[in-house]
Amino acid sequence: MPLFTRYSDKPQAIATWTDFACGAEEGGRKPKGRWFCIGCGDDWKIYVLRRVAAGDWDKCCLDFHTQVIFRPTANLRRIDDRADMEGFTRQYGCETKQAIAGETKQAIDWIRVGKEFDGIIISLNPKAYPSPHWYDCWCVPSGCVWRISAAVQELKPLNYQRSP
Repeated sequence: MPLFTRYSDKPQAIATWTDFACGAEEGGRKPKGRWFCIGCGDDWKIYVLRRVAAGDWDKCCLDFHTQVIFRPTANLRRIDDRADMEGFTRQYGCETKQAIAGETKQAIDWIRVGKEFDGIIISLNPKAYPSPHWYDCWCVPSGCVWRISAAVQELKPLNYQRSP
């Protein structure tokens, strides 16, 4: 299985990772759970540093880098190409009204997805899916796991020292 990592502001321990009742964030466009990077997390690190430079975020969320190791039996939904994305959207897509703007946006029925899978991994660039596509609000190619007890085998510290 490829490398998956997570940046955070504090050390990560498997004992503190508990299962989530898979629901939705961002008006149904993101699942609730523990987020992780695909690979070493360079895309996420660049995104965070841009937000830090803009004054939106604190750099401490990059202080701890952890490898997420999944069980061989983890039931993770993979989306690796446009056909996978279109099929997933057709199968689980729905519409939601955004409270602020009152506009209709495409969303995903994450409760239904959560009943079928332990998590999701999407290796596609979100910039390739402009609004109102549900994936346009994801920052970088990444994944989210909500059934941690079934999917995550180990959290391995990679670099538990302050980021430069």
